[in-house]
Amino acid sequence: LLHTGSISSANSSRTSPLQL
Repeated sequence: LLHTGSISSANSSRTSPLQL
């Protein structure tokens, strides 16, 4: 995980496995 904050925000909006 590069940017936890960025991923967390993305997951909150739309769950995408690509962000993982």
